[in-house]
Amino acid sequence: MSWPRVAAAVLAGNLALMLCAELPGGWVWGLLLPGLGLLARPVVLRLLGLACLSFVWVWWAAERQAAQVLPYELEGEVLELRVRVATLPVARPRSVRFDAEVLGGDAEGVKTVRLKWFTDGDAPRNDAIRLGDVLEVFAKLKRPWGVFNPGGFDYEKYLFHRRIGANGYILNYKVLEARPNVRRTLYERLSRATEGLASASAIAALGMGVRSEVPPEQKQLLEATGTNHLFAVSGLHVGTVFLLVFFIAARSWRLLARRRAVYTRTDFAAAAALPAALVYAWLAGFSLPTQRAVVMLACACLVGWMRRRMPAGHVLAIALVAVLAALPLSALSVSFWFSFLATAVIVWFVSFTRRASVGEELLRMQLCLFPVMLAASMLVFQRGALNAPASNLLAIPLVSFAVLPACLLTVAASAVSVGVAEHVAVVADFLFGVMWTVLEWTSRLSDGAAAHSPPWWSMPAALVGVFVLVTARRVGTKLSALIFFAPLWFVVDVRAPPVGGFEVTFLDVGQGLSAVV
Repeated sequence: MSWPRVAAAVLAGNLALMLCAELPGGWVWGLLLPGLGLLARPVVLRLLGLACLSFVWVWWAAERQAAQVLPYELEGEVLELRVRVATLPVARPRSVRFDAEVLGGDAEGVKTVRLKWFTDGDAPRNDAIRLGDVLEVFAKLKRPWGVFNPGGFDYEKYLFHRRIGANGYILNYKVLEARPNVRRTLYERLSRATEGLASASAIAALGMGVRSEVPPEQKQLLEATGTNHLFAVSGLHVGTVFLLVFFIAARSWRLLARRRAVYTRTDFAAAAALPAALVYAWLAGFSLPTQRAVVMLACACLVGWMRRRMPAGHVLAIALVAVLAALPLSALSVSFWFSFLATAVIVWFVSFTRRASVGEELLRMQLCLFPVMLAASMLVFQRGALNAPASNLLAIPLVSFAVLPACLLTVAASAVSVGVAEHVAVVADFLFGVMWTVLEWTSRLSDGAAAHSPPWWSMPAALVGVFVLVTARRVGTKLSALIFFAPLWFVVDVRAPPVGGFEVTFLDVGQGLSAVV
């Protein structure tokens, strides 16, 4: 069996569970029997067996997570818990929010909770609750929930695939043990080194994955230009760190390698770059996107170390199988689909396009990525940035080769000396100023956003258009690809009520009532 077929079977089994309205019962274990088809000779039976095993695997992971959700009878009760602060606390004007690992207490079965501590003063004390500390808390918890509206953010699903079993607020707490934490210490030293800089929050966002302090106006600019993915530490950033260290290690291989070394320059560079990517993922708090990126890079490195020559699409299929095996609930995340879709388009582009200059390839790649990602964004969010190609074409190289290295150097310098880090941070702040100027300029190229809901078939149509754009040689044929992009702009998926009728939508707004007629 080829790896793309294996990946398709694993993904089909995973999606089959995701489409269920509720978790199936214990009968799922019976699918292990058809799963033995994996041992059969016909390819169809093998793929069917693999899909059945994938279904059982993701079902078991979902059952385990469902068992860690707070029981109904404990909702609203004052519970005594012993917890360890697992994330950097997010400070708000009158509260502090953080995720915590439950070490013991009244919430039996719950492993992770999201807690909020409401402070008495005008601003919270950032050092009152710190990453790594063990606390004794008295809190009121509730099961994960969120408002349920068409096209709205599914907060309950968000908490579920992040394995958070309850959220609530703290009535009182006491620090039982102030444990040292390397990531917390780095963040505190970085905060001192960047204090007073205009882009202090941006340096923390790119250097350590702390996005909570980014000002609203900067977030709005990133959204208006389609570059908000640059501030969410994900596969792009982890991959950039990997490539930078890979390039440096490959250049220094001649100086470090022995004459009769059994490993090649590529082996040496990959062995140095993979731990660097892992360290950066740790700095960013090991979020789900960084975990996926590390798994994908590890798969690519293993294929290279095994001396196997295979197409890039097969390596991507191996990475997809590995991610769904290690993180079976990843398919609940929109970022999972966006990251693999973007990577697949890039792999597809590289396999079909002819060699050209770096600038020309980047331009053509952006022109191919733009319609596909715009179609996906409109289908999911009903919104997309029209100036994204120009913004990303300028911002991605600037961030990858200047801003991100400067941020990482600032973090590394802060580990050694805050004074040295202050000087490096000035350079990072200047580069961020250049980036904001570039994005402000590109935001004026159009109104920045298209907001409508295209039909579902606009996505396959856009893929056909990209295929024609990449593979065609004549200019006239390339221009004909615009026909396949037309549904994105001119076709709106609106189901109007019949003449004389009307449609009422009741919106979930928590306390109160809202209806749209």
